[in-house]
Amino acid sequence: MQQCELVNEVREAVREPGCPRLRASLVADLVRSVTGFHWVGIYQASASAVELLAWSGLPGPAHPRFPLAENLTLEAVRQAKPLVCNDVAGDPRYVAASDKIGSEVIVPVVVEGRVLGTLDVEDCRPGVFTEALVAKLLEVATELVPLYEEQLALD
Repeated sequence: MQQCELVNEVREAVREPGCPRLRASLVADLVRSVTGFHWVGIYQASASAVELLAWSGLPGPAHPRFPLAENLTLEAVRQAKPLVCNDVAGDPRYVAASDKIGSEVIVPVVVEGRVLGTLDVEDCRPGVFTEALVAKLLEVATELVPLYEEQLALD
């Protein structure tokens, strides 16, 4: 599968019947396998924290839930737009998940101005998140809205 097909594949996965968390896991796997990045997480946002719905990659999540404090995720949620950090070692807002990570992008999932969650993608190499790739991940994030709406209804 090519990156150009990723959005369509995610759209189909989201619309499958079943548990939203399982479908979110499928989406995380799809994004990771197509992009080749080290780790992909899908987080649900509340007023005070983000909580992991699903992930793909090793190691497992270092932070399955963390408060929206002064960190990269808070900044992305505050701005309601993607935040790229192509050198996590040089950014004090980075919440270390692994000393092997070189770059991270956090893409908020937004509906009607409200941030439902984030698509978090990390890679070992610094400087990998280009504008074109972030635009593609933003398309993917937009397709996740039904998953969040279903999960919120279950909570």
